[in-house]
Amino acid sequence: MKKKVLISAIAISLLSVGTGAYAYNKKVEAAQLEQQRIQTVDKAENAVSALYTSDKTALATDLKNKLKAAKAAVKKVEDTKVKSLLTEKISNAEEISTIQSEVSNILKNGVVDEKASEKQVESISKKLGQVKDWNNSIYNSLSKQLEEADKQIAAINEAAEKVKAAEKSLKEKDYDAASDLIVKVKNEEKKEELTKQLKAVNETMVAKAEEAKRKEAEAIAKAEAEKATTVSNNASTSNVSSGSTSSSNVSSGSNSSSTSSSKPSSSSTYSSSNASTSSGSTSSKSTAGSSNKSNTSSSSKSTSSSSKSSASSNSGSSNSGKVSNVKKTGEGVINTNGSNKTAEEGSATYERGTFEWSGD
Repeated sequence: MKKKVLISAIAISLLSVGTGAYAYNKKVEAAQLEQQRIQTVDKAENAVSALYTSDKTALATDLKNKLKAAKAAVKKVEDTKVKSLLTEKISNAEEISTIQSEVSNILKNGVVDEKASEKQVESISKKLGQVKDWNNSIYNSLSKQLEEADKQIAAINEAAEKVKAAEKSLKEKDYDAASDLIVKVKNEEKKEELTKQLKAVNETMVAKAEEAKRKEAEAIAKAEAEKATTVSNNASTSNVSSGSTSSSNVSSGSNSSSTSSSKPSSSSTYSSSNASTSSGSTSSKSTAGSSNKSNTSSSSKSTSSSSKSSASSNSGSSNSGKVSNVKKTGEGVINTNGSNKTAEEGSATYERGTFEWSGD
């Protein structure tokens, strides 16, 4: 009986020891699993943190590979809540990376790209707003870069507008304004392009100024030529008028001479047609039908009167004389002895002549 009791006690003792060992092993296994879980989460969190610099002010370098490692580490996390949180952080880093790339594309090394536009800056700015909740430092950094890009784009646009205004107006003030704005453009390619455009404007302005000077010179030359022509015409008119007056005076003098030659040692100019000397008198006949008929008749009468006066004052004396500048119109002998007697050879016909005589 005692032997049976002893066997039962040993069996119970062994059973108790086995049960305790099992429980222990379970506890150890649970502890190991928890430790493994913690290590997995820590590893995932560290991988996510590695997506940024140590001070969390910017994304890390070699981000592509680090994103790949973070995603692999988070995938092993069994805790759904933790896993979701870490996955979201990875997604945020990727979005920040995309926005950062867009900013870098329009602003490289502090200089805006020549193709960048204000619309691009506006679009990126809208996306950047959410980054403020994820990482304030990166948000501030990217915001400043966008502001610089926007400022440079505005400078380019303003300069381009001024160049267009200068092209249209061709005024010096617009040219100078455009030139001042081009200097502020940081993008060298855009600056060169605008400078080239403005150079063409300058060439056009110079050509226009030279053309204006040429036209002004032509206008001055034309005005001077017209002035010279006017002076010449006035001088010619004055000379013609003076010549007419002189001719009139000469004619008047001739008439005066022909009507007042009644003194000795004088000359009488005859202007008649078919005139002859007979018995100290001169008779005139109108055979030419000229427009000077009345003047000729008057001259003939005056000459006759002069001859008579001369004959009366020198009666009984012998005079000598001559006739010159005679144009004969027939045959005969012109009396040149001044006796007022008809020549023996007959009478002479003449149209014009000068008869001179003197008394003893």
